[in-house]
Amino acid sequence: MKPKNVVLLICIFFLINLKGQNTKRTKIDLIQGIWEDIMNNDSEKAYTIIRGMRSFNFVYDPSINDINFTLNETLEGFQNYDSGNEEILNVDSLKEDGLYYTVVDLMFVDENRLVKRPNYFTPNYFECDGYIMSINGGQLVEYRKISKLPYEALKKLYYRGGIDNRDYLKEYLDLNVTEIKKENSLLYDEKRQKVVKKLKKGDIVIILQEEGKWLKVEYGEEYTKGWIKKEVIK
Repeated sequence: MKPKNVVLLICIFFLINLKGQNTKRTKIDLIQGIWEDIMNNDSEKAYTIIRGMRSFNFVYDPSINDINFTLNETLEGFQNYDSGNEEILNVDSLKEDGLYYTVVDLMFVDENRLVKRPNYFTPNYFECDGYIMSINGGQLVEYRKISKLPYEALKKLYYRGGIDNRDYLKEYLDLNVTEIKKENSLLYDEKRQKVVKKLKKGDIVIILQEEGKWLKVEYGEEYTKGWIKKEVIK
């Protein structure tokens, strides 16, 4: 083989190897997004939103019109050793990858970045392929990844954020969500000519785009796209 061809093969091998390294996904990458409990039913809904190493978990009863549902925020990460027998954990030891999945209740992290048991735990079993996540911390819980929260859950988080003085939807999903302030507000089609729906006072919409006196939004369980006039949210 000619020396020039040898050099070319070496360069190709190096580029392929480099590309493989750059596309390798860490475990923290795999758990990003919105997860729903596969056991969700008509009496209980549970969702987890993971952004970076922060996680937001909430559970509610869809049959009850109540926004005082259970929620908590956690720190999620990985370690290369099992901290199961230790009483104190430095949360800065958590990494984006590692052998042991660890969950920390953020409410109990002190000013020194330490947390004590039982406010953090390392499950006996953890597996995630980016689509299904299984966690066994005494009881097996399985989640599946979804692209968007159901409109019902979105609405509950929006109004709960108003009580807590937090914008959970912006913090964890980077969504700009607002509510309709006027009864019988009109949602127009993409050309802003035909009315496709009348919105009620208290409905919420996701703002996608602003153009003059108009807002392009998504609305409802089907995340229908359309346009509303800015005046209906004031």
